Amino acid sequence: MRCFFFDGDGIEVTFIGLTITNGYASSSSPDGAYGGAVHTTSTSVSLTFTSCTISSSSATYGSGVYVGSSAMLVMDFCTFYYNRGASAGGGLYFSGSSATLSHLTFSTNYAAAGGGAYLTTGAVLLVGYAFESNTGSVGLDLFAHSSSALTLESSCDSDTYNYGRNLLECSGCSVPFLPAQYDIQYVFPSPVPTLAPVTSSSSAPTSATNGTVPVPPLNWCAISTPGIEVDSQNSLAASIVPNRTVYLSADVYLSSTLYLLIGVNERLDGLVVDGGGQYKVDGQDSVRCLFLYGSGMQVGLKDLTVTNCSISSGSTHGNYGGAIYVGGGAVLEMDGCTVSNSKTASYGQGAGIYVDEATLILVNTVIEFNVMHYGKGAGVYLTSSSVLTMAGGSLKNNFARSAGCYTAATMEGGGLYVSNGALATITDGASIENNIAYRGGGIYVASYGELVLQNASLIGNSYTKVFSGSTYTSWYRSGCSAGYDYRSYGGGIYADSNAKVTLVGSIVKSNAAYYYGGGVYFSSGTSASIHESKFSSNYARYRGIQ
Repeated sequence: MRCFFFDGDGIEVTFIGLTITNGYASSSSPDGAYGGAVHTTSTSVSLTFTSCTISSSSATYGSGVYVGSSAMLVMDFCTFYYNRGASAGGGLYFSGSSATLSHLTFSTNYAAAGGGAYLTTGAVLLVGYAFESNTGSVGLDLFAHSSSALTLESSCDSDTYNYGRNLLECSGCSVPFLPAQYDIQYVFPSPVPTLAPVTSSSSAPTSATNGTVPVPPLNWCAISTPGIEVDSQNSLAASIVPNRTVYLSADVYLSSTLYLLIGVNERLDGLVVDGGGQYKVDGQDSVRCLFLYGSGMQVGLKDLTVTNCSISSGSTHGNYGGAIYVGGGAVLEMDGCTVSNSKTASYGQGAGIYVDEATLILVNTVIEFNVMHYGKGAGVYLTSSSVLTMAGGSLKNNFARSAGCYTAATMEGGGLYVSNGALATITDGASIENNIAYRGGGIYVASYGELVLQNASLIGNSYTKVFSGSTYTSWYRSGCSAGYDYRSYGGGIYADSNAKVTLVGSIVKSNAAYYYGGGVYFSSGTSASIHESKFSSNYARYRGIQ
């Protein structure tokens, strides 16, 4: 049954140090399936919770606490743990007038919308928070309706910071990606129970037996110091603050993605992660390695290898960027780095790096051996309004390929994909070599995308690895009918209609396409400018050998 129900104007109730658990409300409960542990919809009700735990409760709306009408809510140092709701607000459902929520923990709650909390109306101030392992379909951690006024604040002091610890999945927040741990003290439970969705007709859940309620005390707030050495994922995450150089003293193996995000009150600027030319960040073939997001942020990686990163089709923030995701206006500069052996799930984009309306600067950096099936931009993918500047280094041995008979349109840009409105400038001896895709083995430039190659080279790119001397064989797999698999265009570059391509002092050599444009294929309407560049030993079976 429901634990507490408040009905009547002018009620003021304070809970201190109380655990409220195993509450349950269904459609047959008094006042319906709202608030498994606590429910109020009366006007002028004021509820205050201090150092309380709301756990293992269930309802259709607000499994832990449901606050409606013009009620007011104040919570300080409280935990919502393992509450399960069928529809909205696994931990908290708020549609009152105002709420001040300080140092709250939402862990392992479930609801279809707002696994941790669901906010519909009223002014909500969330100061110092921690979200972990909440689940649902929309807003895994937090769902903020457009009619609610949500303010997020860090509890860290003004000269300390907190970045890199998980991702706040918030539907409706003004910034789509925020740090999920922004509290001065918190430790997550381990192990945690496995959740299953429930309906309003489900029986009340029992207390979790294979997990413990989170307890303090670990200080996540870090001071920005000139330089620090790290040797593990925890120490690296705790060291992500503005204006600091972090030196790896060992290889760092990741069990979860490392998030470099805009803060609630500040941007993450001036951070440099330095691998010293010998250490790596390794995703162990199970997680995306780095996720960088936030307008105006500038982060650098130096002499660092990022490798063995992987994302699945079920990743909560998309099948994009197997190794690195850069978005939201952020700037990532990589100097002397390597991004290698990473992948997306099928039909992904950017197995190496995905740049989403952001800027990527590569200096003497190598992007290699990144692979995807039926995807685009195996090495690097640029969305609209993104900018790539590449000086020196190489994009090589990246593959956008199929495991069967699929049309060329599903696999484009083995080394680089330049979307509509994106700009890629490749200079200073940079090379695009031995990449594979069905159209644009080296580079695919979409309609209204722009590519500039100056003193760069395109060598050995194709739709197939089969190469012998100056001829290509085994163009398509046995059993694939005409119109599939073998119809490739633009071994080196494929430029779609209305794309803009400029080559100055560059080399286009030993690239191959089965159909047209061994070196370069320009669609109707492409704007092309070629100066002092050399084409040699390219191959196409039909037209446009070079």
